[in-house]
Amino acid sequence: MVFKPNEDIDQAATQVYGYLNGKIKAPFPLSDNNACHNMQCPIKAGDSITYKNALFVEPLYPTIPVIVQWELHTGSDTVTCFTVPVIIVS
Repeated sequence: MVFKPNEDIDQAATQVYGYLNGKIKAPFPLSDNNACHNMQCPIKAGDSITYKNALFVEPLYPTIPVIVQWELHTGSDTVTCFTVPVIIVS
């Protein structure tokens, strides 16, 4: 994802959620939620930055459609977020 933050970023955290049946918001556990491991920090406000990350989907997860919500946070502020529909298959 490429984005331009509205404020300087020294550190940020990644949070990922899945919406099951379009209603139930469930957090997705991450082994590393430090967003600066997936983009170059520090970042100046207005700079164009590329954030790259990938999730390993455990083979034991059921086959199910999920709406994934991906968020980057600085403290309690959301820097950017997006949602994407996925289908988990085994």
